[in-house]
Amino acid sequence: MGGAGSVTSRLIWLAAVPVVARLYSPSDVGSWPLVTAVAAIIAVLGTLRLDAAIAITHYTKRAQTLVFATSALTLTVSAVIALLITFLPTVSSQVIGVDANGPILYACPLFIVFTNLTAILQAWLLRSKSIAAITIANASTPVVTVVALILFGVIFGTSAGSFVAAYLCGLTAPFAAMSYAAVRTGLFKGPIPLSAGSVWRSIKLYKVYPTYSVPLSLVAVGSERLVQLWMANAYSIEALGVLFLARQMLSSPISALTTPLQQVVFANLARIPNPAQRIAFVLPILETAMALAGIAIGLGWVLVPMIIPVLLGERFVTAAAYSQWLVLGMALLLVSTWIDRLYDVARRVALSTYMNLAYYGLVAVSVIVAYAAKLPVVDFVALYSLALFVGNAVFILVALRSAAFAWRDIGKSFAWLAIAVAASLGVAATANLQLGGLAAVVVSAALALPVGAALLVRLLRAM
Repeated sequence: MGGAGSVTSRLIWLAAVPVVARLYSPSDVGSWPLVTAVAAIIAVLGTLRLDAAIAITHYTKRAQTLVFATSALTLTVSAVIALLITFLPTVSSQVIGVDANGPILYACPLFIVFTNLTAILQAWLLRSKSIAAITIANASTPVVTVVALILFGVIFGTSAGSFVAAYLCGLTAPFAAMSYAAVRTGLFKGPIPLSAGSVWRSIKLYKVYPTYSVPLSLVAVGSERLVQLWMANAYSIEALGVLFLARQMLSSPISALTTPLQQVVFANLARIPNPAQRIAFVLPILETAMALAGIAIGLGWVLVPMIIPVLLGERFVTAAAYSQWLVLGMALLLVSTWIDRLYDVARRVALSTYMNLAYYGLVAVSVIVAYAAKLPVVDFVALYSLALFVGNAVFILVALRSAAFAWRDIGKSFAWLAIAVAASLGVAATANLQLGGLAAVVVSAALALPVGAALLVRLLRAM
């Protein structure tokens, strides 16, 4: 159910990418990641990452306390940011990194509100295993975003303001849907357990999240901000816009699979106390996801540079020069975006923090190396993608070992990845040599489709 909703919405987004790429310029697209990069850093302080505890707390009243406390903190932080923008617009513009004033700056506090409240409500719904409600809500994001992008571009004209406003509209959709579902699942049932004592006891019980997850989240969004600033200043905001839209295009099919997968895995693992049973549950899912990641790398390395110019048009054609590297860097997200739940259910938050710090440290190193060597944008994206691939691979390996997976099982899962890469790369390269162009894309996709379908069926059965 979750996969069907996510796939449908992401297909709508992919179908609209050619229209969006021809409506908006790379500089319009680049304004959104710049505006939201600072907001993402501040947003961490709006929940202190206590939203992660909502899904695993045993008592409903305590979960309600965490929902209301973190929501109140988010609204307070957002209000302070909005006031600073109102009274210090020039300074705010310099901090956010956008050479603009007026309404576009208020995207920063609005992003914090919608992103945090949606995450808080999703944690509440995960607790009640409301997977369908979460899926529908998350699936609405790309649909509403696409509609808003086209309507705003046609009615108000294409600009950075229209692009940012459309993405904000996309964030309101899951928030509204999850709010309705949360009320239906009893969020406001009974007296609201919000007092200084109840909040303090909840924070004290789950202090591990602010202690470890807040610094981790700050490092995570800080490293992404570093990449965005480097792209915008060392190259141009247009280069940032090209990278952003190319990543969006590649991340859509990944998100279509991993969003419901993450929800299902977490909702089940949190209720499986036996480590052996956890391994038995995760192993077939892991092997299948590794195989899918390998197919994505093999096919994407050869075929994506041919597809991007057709989809994105002349304005974003430079993405074709490094798109295969992006595929390599992002493919293992098919595994790493849900495997981190093993750290949570095993109460290894500290280890997760250290691994993520190492992961984002690799990203920071790629920027430092690019600065020292004065790399052109294509070489920087290649180095950045290699850092992502290595970081994800090590993160997965340590997560599996922390959950007591045997080396034999770990080796088998990585063998699935290697075999899938070799087989799909061979098929795509042969088709390209023999046919070339879009004919190679069609033939490779036709050959890979039955294999991918079989893997998806296996994944659904495992779940």
